[in-house]
Amino acid sequence: MQGKHHILCIVLYSVFKKMKLSDMWMLNTYSFTNCSVEMYHFFMMIDRYTENISNFVRQRKTAKGRKLINKINDVTLREIHKNMPPKKATGVDEINKQQYSKDLDKNIRSLVNRIKDNSYYPKPIKRIYIHKFGDQMRPIGIICYEDKLVSSNIEKLLSAIYEPSFKKFSYGFRPNKNCHSAIRRIIKVIKTQPVDYTVEADIKSFFDTLDHDLLMNFLKFHIDDESFLQLIKRFLKNGVFEKGRYQSGERGIPQGNVMSPILANIYLHYVLDLWFEEYVKKYCTGKAFIVRYADDFVCMFQFKFEAESFLKALIIRLKKFNLDVAPSKTKLLRFGKKVYREWRKTGLNKPEPFSFLGFTLYCSYHLNEFFVLINTNRAVFLEKLKNFKEWIRRNNNLSVNEIIKKVNCLLIGHYNYYGANANMHIVRSFKNEIEKILVSELKIRKMEKHLISKIRKNLYSIPSRAHFYV
Repeated sequence: MQGKHHILCIVLYSVFKKMKLSDMWMLNTYSFTNCSVEMYHFFMMIDRYTENISNFVRQRKTAKGRKLINKINDVTLREIHKNMPPKKATGVDEINKQQYSKDLDKNIRSLVNRIKDNSYYPKPIKRIYIHKFGDQMRPIGIICYEDKLVSSNIEKLLSAIYEPSFKKFSYGFRPNKNCHSAIRRIIKVIKTQPVDYTVEADIKSFFDTLDHDLLMNFLKFHIDDESFLQLIKRFLKNGVFEKGRYQSGERGIPQGNVMSPILANIYLHYVLDLWFEEYVKKYCTGKAFIVRYADDFVCMFQFKFEAESFLKALIIRLKKFNLDVAPSKTKLLRFGKKVYREWRKTGLNKPEPFSFLGFTLYCSYHLNEFFVLINTNRAVFLEKLKNFKEWIRRNNNLSVNEIIKKVNCLLIGHYNYYGANANMHIVRSFKNEIEKILVSELKIRKMEKHLISKIRKNLYSIPSRAHFYV
C-alpha cells in the first residue's frame, strides 16, 4: 500500500511541476494530502495507556482497524481521575474532583456503560471571559468533571495517533516543545539561512470558526472507528452555557476544552502545514521556512516575490477551509541579515521589528556579528501593567500575605516566560513598575508604612541569570 502511495505522489509531482507557482499553491487536493500523511512520520514516546495504539500506527501508518472506543475504559479513566488537579473551576453541574470521588466506583462504572451503549452525551460547556489584549476578552470554556475525564482520554489517544504525523515546525501544545523553542527556531533560521522577507500571520478567531465537518473528514484519514468519531463529534456539538443561556455548538472549539489543542493542531496540519511543506516550499525557487504555534505562525522567504505570492495564496487557501487571516496581525516585512547589513551601509530601509508570542524580534550587530534579539512586546508590557492596576484596585480587601502571594505569582510567571538573556533588563523594569503601582495604590488606601515595607521586602526578587537563552 505504501508503495502505491509513493508512486501516486511521484506521478502527481511530475504533473504539478509543469504548473505555475501561483496555481500550485492554491490547489486543494485531499487525495494528495492523504498520501502525504501516509508517507511522512516521525515517532515520539507516548504514555503507557496509549503505547499500543502508537505501536499500531507505527506498523500500519494509520489507526484504521482499531476499536479506539474500547481504550476509554475503567483503567484509563481511573488513572486520569487520579492525576487530575483537585482545585479546578467546575462546569455547569458544579461537581468537582472531591465530590466525584465520593462514589468513584459507581460513577466510573456508569460512565463506561454509557459510553459502551452509546448513550453518553457531554454536558454543555460553561463559557467565561478573561482579559486578552486591550479591551478584548478571550472566551474560555469550562467543561464538567466527568466530561473532562472522557475528553482527556480522547486527547491521549489522538496524540498517540497524530504526533508521529505532525511536522517539526509545529510547536504549539506538543511534547517537548513550547513558545521558547519556537522563538529559538525563528532566530536560528534568520541567522543561518538567506531569508530576507518575513510574513507574520495570525488566523482570525480560529478557535471560534473552526469547521466541524472538515475536522471530522480530516480525522477519518487515520480513524475508522465510528463510535469513537461520533463521541468526538458530540463534544464538538454539545454547545455552551453563557450568562444562563444555551447556545448550540455549530462551529469552533471552545478554548479551555482539554481536546482543543490537539484538534486545532490536526486541523491546521492539513490546512496549513502539509500545504506549506508539500506545495509552497517545494515550488519556491529560494529558501522558505515556517514556524507555527497554534494559530500564530511566521513564514520566512528568500525572495520578495515569493513572499508576496504566498501571502495572496494564503488568504485564498484559508477561505477554502472557512478561515480568514487577521488583517491587523498579518503583514509582510523585510527582516534578515542581508537587509540589516544594507541598512547599516546606506541608512535606508531599516528592518522592521515584528512580534510573535508576546515578544518583539529585532536585528542587532555586535563585534561584526549579526544577532536577532528579543524584548517583551511594548504593547503587551503596558497592557499587563494596566491589568495589574485594575486588579489591585478591585481587590482592596486582600490581606498583606495574600497581596504578597498574588503579586509574587505574577512576577514569577512573568520571569519564567519573558526571562530571556537579551530581555532581562525589561523583566526587571516590569518588576519595578509593578512595585511602583503597588506602593502607590496601598498609600491611597492609607496602609501603614511598616506593612508597605513588609510587602516590598517580600516581593519576588528577579534573578540575575536569564531563565532561558536564545
